[in-house]
Amino acid sequence: MQEHKISKVSKRVQKEKVSRWRTGLMQYGVLCIVLYILALVVSHRIAWSDMQVSVDIPKTIQYEELRLAIDELQERSRLLFFIRRDNAPLFPRKNITEDLLETFPRIASLDIKKNWKGIHYGLTERNSEYIACIKDTDLGPCWYMDRAGILFDEAPAFSPGVYTTFILDAKPTSLPARPFEPELLEQLHAFNAGFEAHYEGSIESVEITERDITIDVLQLFHQAVPSGSQIVLDKVELTTQDGAEDVFKRLALARDKGPFLAELRARPTDFLYLDMRFPDKFYFKFNEH
Repeated sequence: MQEHKISKVSKRVQKEKVSRWRTGLMQYGVLCIVLYILALVVSHRIAWSDMQVSVDIPKTIQYEELRLAIDELQERSRLLFFIRRDNAPLFPRKNITEDLLETFPRIASLDIKKNWKGIHYGLTERNSEYIACIKDTDLGPCWYMDRAGILFDEAPAFSPGVYTTFILDAKPTSLPARPFEPELLEQLHAFNAGFEAHYEGSIESVEITERDITIDVLQLFHQAVPSGSQIVLDKVELTTQDGAEDVFKRLALARDKGPFLAELRARPTDFLYLDMRFPDKFYFKFNEH
């Protein structure tokens, strides 16, 4: 008899617990719905209007296309399906930045400033320092490349001398792309500037292989040479901190001592290559008739 009473009490306690649990769950659900509706209403009330969104006028990117992309990204950015995020407290700066940089490879950096009154998109565009091309029977297709070695837009194959051309082994799968090592590009930039300023040279194209760097030149020591004339450098040497300076020392040696400069002045149209892959010497060759 006693056990039967205990069993009834236990079942009643269990039912009360289940009832309290269900009541608590319903109250929690109602609270969540109320909070969601409140967040939904508030997010729409504090969302920036079109007049509160400003964008820097780009130099090369179509402004209308950029503004449309920004408006669409802000409009699509929602929290829990319907809560707007185009407002000061909920704006997803990182996601928007990544999407815009992927959509517009010409943008080098974005500076997004936001507050309750509005949002401003400041941007910096990439400058085309070089072009990079697939080497085929003719150069092309090609892409613009900035000083850091980042490909960011398609480019035509320019006439020799307009841009220094870097040779690519394969077409980039997407833009922006960085096919070359930044440290190597920085040394090549230093070499290009010094070659033009101090050695009266002009570079047509650069081809980087696993071990060597082959530079096609149009002018050397103030002498015009045939297209396809080359200077060959050691890749490992050029990637060192003072790589370009070490190469310049041997270029000065070729200019100031020995028979090379005299022969170059005597028959510049026969010049074939200047091999500078060795730390203490250089080799050269002219076409033999």
